[in-house]
Amino acid sequence: MPKITLQEKLNLILLSFKSQLSIYKEFKDDSKNLKFLFSMNRSSLWDVSKTKFFHTEFVSQKLLEEKDQIPVQEHYFNRALLSRFIFDTLIDDENMTLEKFTEMCQDLCSIIKLTKEEHSLVTKMSRGTNYPGYIFYEKCGIKMEGFNEFIKMIETKYNLNEWYSKIQN
Repeated sequence: MPKITLQEKLNLILLSFKSQLSIYKEFKDDSKNLKFLFSMNRSSLWDVSKTKFFHTEFVSQKLLEEKDQIPVQEHYFNRALLSRFIFDTLIDDENMTLEKFTEMCQDLCSIIKLTKEEHSLVTKMSRGTNYPGYIFYEKCGIKMEGFNEFIKMIETKYNLNEWYSKIQN
């Protein structure tokens, strides 16, 4: 049996999100059910992000300096939050192409490397918020060459700061 390609996986994930859009709309104001819907969909995003396509060259300064540390892979954009972002984006673009979806996933579902301590601290700080982990990196003392510029580009490209403000209410 042939292996499924990354593009085929991403296409199935996109089709799954599209098929659930009516459920998202129905429960848009029901935080308990939405939390479960987002959680259900984060698993597929986690599975697909294991490939090299989603690995970046961003490594924390601490990890580079402390060679004995074992790298921990970190999604700088929480996958459950990404699930919500995808649904919100699909409301405005129900016919999203696979190319656009692939680009969005690569921009928002990619992986950086942190120390275990940094990863734990970011996870603790971001848990229960409607903000992705990268928002807390500066507060956690995490520095990565070129990452802030990359994130500013991503925030602008997807109007993330406006979206964060909208979902805080």
